[in-house]
Amino acid sequence: MPALGWAVAAILMLQTAMAEPSPGTLPRKAGVFSDLSNQELKAVHSFLWSKKELRLQPSSTTTMAKNTVFLIEMLLPKKYHVLRFLDKGERHPVREARAVIFFGDQEHPNVTEFAVGPLPGPCYMRALSPRPGYQSSWASRPISTAEYALLYHTLQEATKPLHQFFLNTTGFSFQDCHDRCLAFTDVAPRGVASGQRRSWLIIQRYVEGYFLHPTGLELLVDHGSTDAGHWAVEQVWYNGKFYGSPEELARKYADGEVDVVVLEDPLPGGKGHDSTEEPPLFSSHKPRGDFPSPIHVSGPRLVQPHGPRFRLEGNAVLYGGWSFAFRLRSSSGLQVL
Repeated sequence: MPALGWAVAAILMLQTAMAEPSPGTLPRKAGVFSDLSNQELKAVHSFLWSKKELRLQPSSTTTMAKNTVFLIEMLLPKKYHVLRFLDKGERHPVREARAVIFFGDQEHPNVTEFAVGPLPGPCYMRALSPRPGYQSSWASRPISTAEYALLYHTLQEATKPLHQFFLNTTGFSFQDCHDRCLAFTDVAPRGVASGQRRSWLIIQRYVEGYFLHPTGLELLVDHGSTDAGHWAVEQVWYNGKFYGSPEELARKYADGEVDVVVLEDPLPGGKGHDSTEEPPLFSSHKPRGDFPSPIHVSGPRLVQPHGPRFRLEGNAVLYGGWSFAFRLRSSSGLQVL
């Protein structure tokens, strides 16, 4: 029996030694999870643009009726291939990118995902089937910079009847406002049923920390069409009451039927918010009041007297007897693998 115990112990020690990766092995294995390099991103982007049948346009084009690349990131290989590479030393899985394209320039707009490979020199692309029970919806896609610009233009046009109302109650406006402009923050979810794209927009005064300067006015905008000319304000909410349109609110305000709240001017004396003669806005990051300690002194720092205890090799982190791989996805953030 003692001999059997020693044999088992020897086998366990051998397995442990074999499980510990050599310094050059771990980064190579972790590379199967590594993010796309700048060169790979550019190669995939150029390859997609070379496909004339996609009819791609720059994402900055101010229209929704366009086909544009929304996202390019590394596509994880199948688990089966990864395990055979990690555990059995078989060949490295084919490296591919996942490309998400918004197809708005067609009769039935949609969001389609493609696998592009092999990297670093892509020569093919194939459509990826959606996961079971999950279908990318055109209506639920993220808002782009171009769509925000179109929403702002829609608000400028739709709120023209409220120009005097804004000036009297907030001192700011959407029309010829210079340094006294109104802004908005959008709120999700964008609808109460599948296929809807309707957002409540909170109107705010555009000063430093504008999210702390709401005007009390919110508008429900339907922006589901690929033609921004069809976007419309469906409902208005002000000071706890609903109105059918900006025109209705403007009319009732002119008739004295609206309980208004006149906001205090955040920019005293009509001066710009960069004025040094007035105290900073409460919403700014500039310190106010008296401080017993000088505020220009840097705060505490984390010190490692003997240097860092971890080592970073590519996308592999080694700490003591532990090691792991990581990636940083644009779509979902940090992942430990």
